[in-house]
Amino acid sequence: MDSDQTTKLRKVDIVHLTSAHSILDTRIFVKEARAQEKAGFIVAVVGPGDATVERQIDGIQLYSITRP
Repeated sequence: MDSDQTTKLRKVDIVHLTSAHSILDTRIFVKEARAQEKAGFIVAVVGPGDATVERQIDGIQLYSITRP
């Protein structure tokens, strides 16, 4: 991770970790994470993806990790 990415990281209050569902899964991202973010928590979702990616959508930190 380069220094530009490191400065973007924030303290997280709640982390959703999934090994079976997409990080954008409706039950996890839309229903859980968005509601918690709206309630004032800093939320992150970590799960499997086609590539290792870090991004932010609607104030929620998303981390996809390639499967071995």
